[in-house]
Amino acid sequence: MSPDHVKLELQNEPFLPIRIHLTDGRALEVRFKHAVVQLKQGIMIFKGVRDQQRVATGYEVVAWDSIDRIVRPRPRGGSGSVSQ
Repeated sequence: MSPDHVKLELQNEPFLPIRIHLTDGRALEVRFKHAVVQLKQGIMIFKGVRDQQRVATGYEVVAWDSIDRIVRPRPRGGSGSVSQ
């Protein structure tokens, strides 16, 4: 997935939770916009972040070329959209 496409997904207003699927088969949840920082070579995802908090329990740095796709989890009672 191109860095520009990932950046567009992260800039959506209002921000909706996303699941980032990696090329190694793992998936990382991003529930809040402030839990992701864009870097030159990829993104840093902070883990364990809650709404309105700036405290994380950990982080993971992901290179742009390690991102396979981004999925919007289905909201309860509705359907989600997929971005590829």
